Amino acid sequence: KDQKKGSKATPQELWMEVIYAAPPGASADIAKYMNDLTTLGENVPRKEKQFRNFVANSLKLRDTRVVEKIWKHLQSVKEATSNA
Repeated sequence: KDQKKGSKATPQELWMEVIYAAPPGASADIAKYMNDLTTLGENVPRKEKQFRNFVANSLKLRDTRVVEKIWKHLQSVKEATSNA
C-alpha cells in the first residue's frame, strides 16, 4: 500500500500485516495454525483475551499452551516489525 501523509494504516491493518508476516518464522508445532489464521479474514482480535477466544473457537483449538505460543509468536513478530 502507498502510505501517503494523512493515510496512515489503522491499528487493525497493522495487526493484520503482523498476522500475514508471522507464518514463515513459526515453529513447526504452530505453523499450521499460523497459516490457518491468515485465512480467517481481516477481523482477528488484537487484544489477548479476545484473541485467545477467537483462536479457540475459529481454529477449534482448546490447548491453551498452543494458543499461548501463537500469541507470543505474534507479539515477537509485532515487535520486530515495529522496530524495523
